[in-house]
Parts: sequence; C-alpha cells; structure tokens
Amino acid sequence: MSRQTRNLLPFFLGIPMAAWVAWDLRGYGLPADSVLAVGLMAWACFSRAADLLISARTQTVHRCPDSRCSFSVRLSGVDAAESRRWQEVAHAHPHHRGV
Repeated sequence: MSRQTRNLLPFFLGIPMAAWVAWDLRGYGLPADSVLAVGLMAWACFSRAADLLISARTQTVHRCPDSRCSFSVRLSGVDAAESRRWQEVAHAHPHHRGV
C-alpha cells in the first residue's frame, strides 16, 4: 500500500461511519448544527482510529528490556540504521517509567 493511499484511506473510512451516526441522531429532534457537530466529531474519531489501525501494521516498536519499565519508541518509515539507533536508545534510556 502506498503512503498516499495509507494517508487517504482513514479519511474516507470515517465518512460512512460519521454519516451513520448523524443519520441515527436525526430522529431525536436535535438542531441541525448539533447533528453536524456530532457527525464531525464522529468522523474525526473514526478516521483517527482507522489511521492508528493502519499505521500499526507498518510500525516497529522498541521497548526497554526491563520488564517493569513501560518506556517504548514507535517508528514508522525509517531505515535500518535509524531503527537500530532508536533500539539502542530504548535499551539505554536514563529514566525508567513504571518502576
């Protein structure tokens, strides 16, 4: 999947979901601007969720080797050298979170 397609897909996936939410709200007698606001909010939420799900397939995650530490780095679209550099950062970070 190309980067441009990966960027546009969440945008278009959110539209039918937001329209469905707005369509369901029309029967409650809400003002049109309220339905529009909720529809736009639903579009933003569904688009962001789709974006996170799509980008999760292409991400690399480097975590601290200490099982008690929650430090992690998420990378997308980097070469092997950059990924290795961030892996070293994750293994040698100075502050352990969650300890």
